Amino acid sequence: MAVPAAACVSAGAWTQPAGFERRSHDAVLAEASAADVVLLGERHDALEDHRWQLDVLAGLLARRERLVVAFEAFARDTQPVLDRWTAGTLSLDELLGETRFAQTWGLPVETIAPLLHFTRRHRLPALAMNVSRGLVAKVSRRGWAGVPAAEREGVCDPAKPEIAYVEELSVVYAEHGCRDPATVVGTRGFARFVDAQLLWDRAMAEVLVTASARHPGALVVGLVGTGHLEDGHGIPHQLAALGVADVSVLLPWDVGRGCAGLRQGVADFVFGVDPLPGERPAPKRHACAPPDPPR
Repeated sequence: MAVPAAACVSAGAWTQPAGFERRSHDAVLAEASAADVVLLGERHDALEDHRWQLDVLAGLLARRERLVVAFEAFARDTQPVLDRWTAGTLSLDELLGETRFAQTWGLPVETIAPLLHFTRRHRLPALAMNVSRGLVAKVSRRGWAGVPAAEREGVCDPAKPEIAYVEELSVVYAEHGCRDPATVVGTRGFARFVDAQLLWDRAMAEVLVTASARHPGALVVGLVGTGHLEDGHGIPHQLAALGVADVSVLLPWDVGRGCAGLRQGVADFVFGVDPLPGERPAPKRHACAPPDPPR
C-alpha cells in the first residue's frame, strides 16, 4: 500500500527529499536564488504546476534583480518572436500563432500565458530552449550519428548518459511496447529513443549556459518537463558536462502521488501542489507502440 502523501509532502509546503525534511518558503528561495541556474519542473498538462512556477519566479525576482526565463515550450527558431513579445510589440495571440504553440503542444493557453505575461511585464529576457520537431524526428529515425552536423541546429554532441538514466528510459520505452525493459536495451529503436532524449537535454542545457554568459549577474531559470530534471540525469547532467554545477532543481509534487518516488536526489526541493477538482492530469495509458521520447 502506498504511503499517504501527507506523510512526506503537504500541500503548500516545501520538502527536502533527503529525510522528508520540511523547509520554509523563504529558506528554499534564498538558497535557490544564490545558484547560477534554477530549473523548475512541470507536467506540461498540469495547470497547477504552471501556477506554482509563476509563484516561484515572483519569489526569485524579489531576491535577484535580474532574471532570464527560458522555456522548453518554444523552439529556438522562434526566438525573434519572443524578443518582440518582451519588448511589448506583439499581442499574445500573435505570439502563440507565430510560435505554433497550439500545433506543437495541444495545451490550453492558460498553461503558458501567465508565465509569458510575467516576462513581458518585468521586461525579462524570455528564451526559447527547444529544437525543432523536425530534428527530433530525424534523430528518432536515424540516431544522432546519422544526422549530419549541418542539420543539428547547432547542438553539440551530448555527454554520455548515466547508466541509471538509460535504465529509467528503458522502462518508459518498454511500457509503450508492452515489453520487459530488459528486452529493449541494446535494440536499435531504443538507442535512437535515448539519442532523441539526449538531444533535448543537451540543446536546452546549451541555451542555459549561453544565457549565463550573455547575461552576467542574472539568475537563469528554465521551465521544463520533470523528465528532464529528476535525479539530476537530464539537463543537470549536461550542464555539469558544460562546466555549470551550481544548479538548483525545484519540482512541484502532486500530493495525490504518494511518497514512493520521493527519493534522495530526485530534486533539491519539492513543493506540494494540490490541483483543483477536475484539473489533476489523468494517468497516462500507453498504447503498445514505440513512444516519442518523454518531454
